[in-house]
Amino acid sequence: MQLETNIAKVVDEVSLKARYDTEVKKVLSDVQILAWILKYAVREFKDSSIKEIIACIEGEPEVAVCPVHSGHYIVPVEGISTEAAELASKKVTYDIRFKAAVPEFGPLGMIINVEAQNKFYESYDLVSRGVFYCARMLSTQVRNEEAASEYNNLQKVYSIWICLDVPVNSEYTITGYRMKREDIYGCMDSRANQRYDLMELVMICLYNVPYKVDTTRERDFLKC
Repeated sequence: MQLETNIAKVVDEVSLKARYDTEVKKVLSDVQILAWILKYAVREFKDSSIKEIIACIEGEPEVAVCPVHSGHYIVPVEGISTEAAELASKKVTYDIRFKAAVPEFGPLGMIINVEAQNKFYESYDLVSRGVFYCARMLSTQVRNEEAASEYNNLQKVYSIWICLDVPVNSEYTITGYRMKREDIYGCMDSRANQRYDLMELVMICLYNVPYKVDTTRERDFLKC
């Protein structure tokens, strides 16, 4: 099958170039690669074929152009004047971001972010960063908080992290984090307030040793 051949070649290429940030972003932004990622990371596409998913990807994916935040903002601290507040200096962008149409969502669709993460252990928690990215994609859709329609038109967001050089006990795993309804006391009318499921984080952990990769295992993993 042509698509499977393509994904196998790309996995090999990612393995060789994963340490080069711009190269891995270029590879991952290929619509066929994105379709395979969506197939196994986005619940709404699990029953769709690769060709159907490709057709749902809208336009060209944005690669390292859309800011998560500008990097030039003042962080207010209670009791301290704004002049003494910290001024950030580094602009942070999403690795890859694009929109996808989902038939059952009607005209709203989704906003999806894919991140390539070489270093699994950072000075911060990766999951927390992923949740922040989801929150940013959700919050920037609202321009006027007083307009109720802004909330009704929110598009669901996904942040999908492709992690390399992961701990041995986390190799070849896919883990999702999402909002889930829980009736703590009584039971709310099940027909009310259905649009709480608006953001999901997915961590895809690949291999442990960065320069000695078993690409056969990766190909099997991506076609699971």
